[in-house]
Formats: sequence, structure tokens, C-alpha cells
Amino acid sequence: MITLRHQRGISLVELLVAMAMSATVLGGAVAAIGLSGRTFQSAASGIQSGGAIDGLARISSDIQLAISVTERTATATTFWVPDRTGDGAPEQIRYAWSGTAGDPITYSMNGSTPIAVIPEVESIAFEYLVASVQGQATFITDGPPPATDEIIFERAYTSTGTIHTLSAASSVAAILQPALPTGSSTFRITRVQIPMDKTGAGTVTVAIHRVNMLTARPETTALASDTCRASDLPGAMGTAEFDLSGGPDFTDGDFIAIVVSQAGATSAADIPLEPSPQYLTDGWIATTSAPDVWGIDATKDLPIVVYAEIDPGN
Repeated sequence: MITLRHQRGISLVELLVAMAMSATVLGGAVAAIGLSGRTFQSAASGIQSGGAIDGLARISSDIQLAISVTERTATATTFWVPDRTGDGAPEQIRYAWSGTAGDPITYSMNGSTPIAVIPEVESIAFEYLVASVQGQATFITDGPPPATDEIIFERAYTSTGTIHTLSAASSVAAILQPALPTGSSTFRITRVQIPMDKTGAGTVTVAIHRVNMLTARPETTALASDTCRASDLPGAMGTAEFDLSGGPDFTDGDFIAIVVSQAGATSAADIPLEPSPQYLTDGWIATTSAPDVWGIDATKDLPIVVYAEIDPGN
């Protein structure tokens, strides 16, 4: 999702040129991503498990084929690789660690259920090198690269507000009106970033909805969505990123709803709500006490960063 448009200078994300691991893991540098810290417990002799070595080799092999990187955090990375399924479209790969000692590093493709590739990880930190280049980049893919996405709405998290606890019956929606650059007329949302604190089990879903402007509430149909397990969320109000590409185009001036919900019997996450600086002018929140039964609160905002392609297709 993050690449370039036209011939202007762009920011080309390059994953680390070496894996910062011990020689007993890989035996040398591999052009890929740097992983620092102990990835798993080792015996006193320093011999690492064969499964961990295989897992690191798999991560390295995948990252070397990356054509676009869309998530760069200390515990997770998401990137796109050329078509592997025969449909002509690139595939989205995600490697993630929950941050809890003993949990595995997991792998998923195109939003599939994550599977463990390196078990019982004690600690890890993904590190990145970012290079700025000028001119036209070349991608190893048959199709055109995705268009560059840009921030079109941002509400900062200040920890001065209240907390909304998700449950199966209690969702929250940020209803907002993005601001496009002068001269732009349409946008297509690609991803959002929301601070969350995991509290239990279940799954969290973030989705785009249109807004019924007669009731100022989200419409029922989800236009694009992304789901993750509560165990994969950051703790201590860390930022979680959700891929919402594939949704429709919106017109400048449209209000949209970003709905955060969960499945599961116990609470999955806490979501912060900030005092609204502009009552109803550029956004508000809606919450539920029962599924799809929304109530409006114009005194609060959901801290969120929304990315989009501006005038997609142009």
C-alpha cells in the first residue's frame, strides 16, 4: 500500500540489510530485517533449535522479496510480495510476536489465521532502515506498484480522556470527515492506526462504514475490514494498525465511520476516548450497548490516524 505516484521523490522502505542475530542462528548477514534480542531460549552451550533456524530462514526469504512494507513496529512487520496464488495480485505477508515471553512468532498471508513459525520466543525487536530516494523506483512485480497513501485525518492520543472497553455487545465508532489537499476530490482508505490495550481473549475487527447522515450513525454494511486476535494487540495503549484497503472511493466532504468491534465472550481490548476539541464539526463517536444499536456522543473523539490514496486511479 505504501509506494509512489508519478515521478516525484519518494520514501522507499527498505528492510534492514542484515539480520542482527548471532552467528549460531544464521551464520552471517542476510539482506532482510534485523532482529535483535534473544529469539528463543538456548542451551548453555549456545546451540539454537533447528526449528528456530528454519523459521528465521523463512522470514529472511520472504522479506527479501518484499515490494512494499505497510507495518513497521518492534513486534510485527507486514509487507507485500509478488503473486503466489496465481491470481495476478500481490500477497500480503505478516510476521508478528505478541510481546509475551514464551509466545511464538506467527506468520499469516492475506489475513489468514496466524500460524507459529518460531516457537517460545523470549524477546525480540524488529528494527528497520528507511532510505529516501529520488526518481522512479523499480519493483519486482509484473503489475504497477500500489499508489502512495497519505494521512487524511489524525486525532492524537493524549491519555486525558476516558476508556471504552470492548465487548461482544459494546463497539465504538469514530465518525469523521477527512480533509483532502486542495484540488483533490476523492479518496480511498488504505489503513488506520488506533491505540489499544489488550485486556483478554477474542478477536478485534476494524471496519469502514458509510454514515447515515439523517441519524449521524454508522450504516450496517462493512465496506472493508481487518481482524486480529486480542493476543496480537499491543499492551499499554500501543498503536495497532489495520489494513482497510479494498474499500470504495469516497468524495471530498464525505463523513465515514471507522467501527471497532469484537467477537468473543470476554473483553478483548480497551480503547481510549479523547475530549472532542470541535463539537460535531469534524467528527464524533458512536457506541453500542447492544449490537448495531448506536448512541452518539459528540463530546468525545477516538484517537486515530487514517491513511488513504488521494484521487486513486489518477
